[in-house]
Amino acid sequence: MDDDALVLMGYPAAALAAMRTSFPADAIVVRFDCIHTADGFRIIECNADTPFLLMEAHRRCGAVVAAHGMRDPNAGCEAALGTAYARAFREANAGAGATYAVTAYDAIEDRTTAEYLREIVAPHLDRDVRFAPLAGLTAGPDALADATGRIDVLLRLYPLEHFAADRGGPAFLSLLERIRLRTINPPGALFAQNKLLQVLIWHLALTRSYFSEDECAVISRRFLPTYAERPAQPGPWIVKPALGREGSGVHADDGTDSGEPAIWQRMLDIPRIVHGGMDSYGIASCFVVDGEPGAIALRVGGPITNPTAAVIPLTISA
Repeated sequence: MDDDALVLMGYPAAALAAMRTSFPADAIVVRFDCIHTADGFRIIECNADTPFLLMEAHRRCGAVVAAHGMRDPNAGCEAALGTAYARAFREANAGAGATYAVTAYDAIEDRTTAEYLREIVAPHLDRDVRFAPLAGLTAGPDALADATGRIDVLLRLYPLEHFAADRGGPAFLSLLERIRLRTINPPGALFAQNKLLQVLIWHLALTRSYFSEDECAVISRRFLPTYAERPAQPGPWIVKPALGREGSGVHADDGTDSGEPAIWQRMLDIPRIVHGGMDSYGIASCFVVDGEPGAIALRVGGPITNPTAAVIPLTISA
């Protein structure tokens, strides 16, 4: 697609040149969110830029189920995650003088996740991955730096579109565009983050204009009907911002338009789960790590998932 079409889809124009230096498939870690139905799981979105729930899925849930004598369905996934991130650092820049860092907001969830990732990659690297607080980053003409010095490879827990909107965004994106800085996930991962990609996939499957018959059958079975404008057929429908995260801006269609790129997605009956004495709704997540199936997680909350949803441990019985 050309830049004008991508901007209409909600991608920040300032980030497009940097995004074109890599591809969606270059993402090391991706998370798919799904709803269980009578016909199996349906994918409701893909989180490919900075997927969260990493520590919850790969460590905390397993510790809880093990303490109760149950089988951890994510056994071995943490080791695979650390290996994958370490390989990504090396492939981005394995030079003897290259420096590695992870950045995030200095808030408890973000900082804890950053420290967790530092811990699990450490056994697989020959150098430290330091924590570089987001507020301390400085993008110069030729390098990104923090208070300690230059950063050559940055594992970021901060979305690319947020960088694009920040005051220092143009300089940061210029470093990516000129390959003076590498990030994990790479900037091209934002292509797959956009929910309008699901509209394109659904349309191509319906029109049989790109995918094979087998692929169209899988899409029809596993994706949700998803559209870039309010469908003519009766709902109910859920409206999601194209680049929304953690449920921000998601709502049941009430007939109004938000004025920003969004999708309409068929509303399904979400499985009910009794949690903490409350009747809640469950959303399942599955990570893909280095192209292979990874850890699974379960969040429960209201009928529309948001950052207040709880992550609960899960096991799989035979």
